[in-house]
Amino acid sequence: MRHVLSAARSGLVLMALAGSAFAAESRQMAWWITEFTYVKRVAKEANAPANDQPIKLAPEMVSQDLAAIRLNPNETLFDSTEIKELMWPICQALSLAKPNEDVILLSTSARGGGLLGTRSALTARLFVKEGRLNLILHDTRNAFYDRYLGTKKLPEFKFGSRTEPSPVDVDCPGAEKVRGDWLTFPAILHTPKPAVGAMVPAAAVPSAVPAPAAVPVPVPEPATQARDEAYYEQQQVRLRAITRLHDEKLISDAEFNEKRKEILGGL
Repeated sequence: MRHVLSAARSGLVLMALAGSAFAAESRQMAWWITEFTYVKRVAKEANAPANDQPIKLAPEMVSQDLAAIRLNPNETLFDSTEIKELMWPICQALSLAKPNEDVILLSTSARGGGLLGTRSALTARLFVKEGRLNLILHDTRNAFYDRYLGTKKLPEFKFGSRTEPSPVDVDCPGAEKVRGDWLTFPAILHTPKPAVGAMVPAAAVPSAVPAPAAVPVPVPEPATQARDEAYYEQQQVRLRAITRLHDEKLISDAEFNEKRKEILGGL
C-alpha cells in the first residue's frame, strides 16, 4: 500500500511539474537568438481586427515560404542560416499568440558574408488571418550595426504596418502580394508524425483552416539541429559581444551572467 501511495504522489508531482512548465511556456513573449535577432509577441496594431491565433503552423512550410521571398531576381530576402534560426521561434510564437497579438521579428545577419561581412537588419510583422500567414516587412537591409559599434546607440526598429506601407518591394512565387511590402501565404497546419506502426488515414492532409481562437496550444518541440563549425563561431561572437557590453557598463552583472548562462547552455 505504501508503494502505491508513493507512486501516486510521484505521479501527482510529475503532473504538477508538467502543468507548471506549460504555464511558464505559454507566458513566453520573446525568443532571443542573438543580441540583435529575436522573435516577439506584441499587442496587435490599434484598430486591426482580431487575428486567427493561436495556431500551430508546419515549420517546414514556413521555412519554404521564407526561402522563396526575393529582393530581386538575384537575391533572396533571407539566407538559409537565418531561416533555420527563425522558423521554430516564429512557429512557437504563433502557437502561443492570442487573437489580440501580432508577432514581430528582427533578424541581423551578414547573409553569406561570414564573420567579417557587413551585418544588416531585417524587420517584419507576422500574423494569421482567414487561413493565411501574413508577412509585412519594414526594413530589409538596415545597416545599423556599424553605426551602433561607433555610437553605442540602437536605432528605433519598425516592424511593418497594415496601414503605413514601407518602400520595400519584394516578390515571391506562390504568395499573394497585398502590397510591395506585404505578402500572404497559405497557413498550413502542423501535423504531428504518427507513432511507428500507427494507422494513418488516407485523407490525412494539412489543412489551411485557422485554429479556433483563444485556445491554448502546446509549443511544438524543435528538431535537434547539428552543431556545426558555424554554430560555435556564432556563439563565440555572442559571448564576445556581451562581454564588451558588460565591460562598457551597458549591461548589469546580473544581465551579463544570465545571458552568458543562456549561451553556454545551448552548447
